[in-house]
Amino acid sequence: MSKAHQLAFDLCTRRPFPDLSAKDMMDFSKSLIRIYNLMKDGEWHTATEVIETAGHREGLRTMRHLRKHFTVDKRKVKDERREFEYQLKPKECDQHT
Repeated sequence: MSKAHQLAFDLCTRRPFPDLSAKDMMDFSKSLIRIYNLMKDGEWHTATEVIETAGHREGLRTMRHLRKHFTVDKRKVKDERREFEYQLKPKECDQHT
């Protein structure tokens, strides 16, 4: 099972949002997989990219679930007051920086 599928499976079996139906959980997991597929390149991605990739406004909140297995770095976009970029990297990278 791929890491993305394992993340989806973990979310579905733990049901962190008990007020959501099983179908809602599957849709949520799919958006997490889409975000992972966007960010696994290790490049910086804007909040807008993450939200559009997720397919819903809660894309940044969804991205937070990746912090269980990865480090999600955040930085302010130059010359923008409220725009941020996010980067995904393995937790092991933190030990070497």
